[in-house]
Amino acid sequence: SSGMASVHRSPSMAMDVSGLAVSRCGPPAAPGLCFAASGAAPATARVARLAGAGQATPLRSHGPSAGQQGQLQRGCLLGAVVVAAAHFQGRGRRRRPRGPAPRWATTVEMESKTDLAPWEIEEETEDERQARYKREAEEMKLKWDARRLEEKQSAERRVAWAKKEQERASMYGPRDPIIEAYGARMYEEARVIEVRRKQREVYERTKAFKLGKPLPPKGESYITLKPPPVEPSKPEEFDVSGWYYPEEDIEAQKYVAPESYVSPTGPAPPPRHLRGAPRAAWEDPPYGPPNPNHRPGNWPKPGSLPALREKPVKELKHRPKEEDESEEDEEEQGDANLPTAEEARNMKVPELKAALAAAGLSTVGTKAKLLQTLLGAIEG
Repeated sequence: SSGMASVHRSPSMAMDVSGLAVSRCGPPAAPGLCFAASGAAPATARVARLAGAGQATPLRSHGPSAGQQGQLQRGCLLGAVVVAAAHFQGRGRRRRPRGPAPRWATTVEMESKTDLAPWEIEEETEDERQARYKREAEEMKLKWDARRLEEKQSAERRVAWAKKEQERASMYGPRDPIIEAYGARMYEEARVIEVRRKQREVYERTKAFKLGKPLPPKGESYITLKPPPVEPSKPEEFDVSGWYYPEEDIEAQKYVAPESYVSPTGPAPPPRHLRGAPRAAWEDPPYGPPNPNHRPGNWPKPGSLPALREKPVKELKHRPKEEDESEEDEEEQGDANLPTAEEARNMKVPELKAALAAAGLSTVGTKAKLLQTLLGAIEG
């Protein structure tokens, strides 16, 4: 009975081992083929043959012993691990790309890092490039011509302003920039009072008009407001004669704060002969000690002296010609406007240009050339 029991137990035990082999290696019909197809080592194939031999004779009277069952189980587990490692290693080797990893989906030769599609990139032809070079060269020429003209006009204006200030200082003394800046600030502060007074006046009169009441009378102006800014003169019409005209100072005296105005910023700075060099804003006193040898100036008030010359009236350069005026009358009038030869030799460059422009002649060239052209027009 014990022998039969062992005989009957051995098939079940063999089937359990074969089932374990099936779960690790594949179908029970050909377990050796599973290991051979996967490229396992010779030792693994030998373990598979042992497993197949054990499964091919499950109904023998003498089943595998406990040692053979453990050897068979360890062989199947080892083979499964080797097959899995080889499988995943092959998958990783196949998925790894050769060469540098591409960062874009396309590998177009003309593709750039502008995030644009290849058909959205505009390629410049050789003709277009040459035309662009030519256009940029012309633009640079115009730019530098304009810059040279601006520098020339700026130099003329600086020279004219220096001459005008020198002539003004000879009549009314040197300017006091500190007092002039204080007067300008006082005018801006007083201007706020006048603007608000006018706004209140307009509000009260508008309110009375809407209610049907008589309009209140207009009040007196606190100060005279400056007119709105106008368009500056053109560079061709800018005064570069360097002559001083007192009309500018006479006009500037209208726009000053009244004497009764008290500024919240503090008192006025002391006169020139009572103050020294200005100090920093946080220092007290704001000015250094005055020069003991400095005496107060006794200069007349700007604009009080008579003008040395009359300010010329600007005439239109392009005046419409009268239809009944003949060419002979124009020539006679041009000859009458020409100065004498002695006056022409004593003229300066601006005067020579003005005389040539009045005669309709060219005003380009040096002083000698301008004088020669004017003398030729006078004599001829």
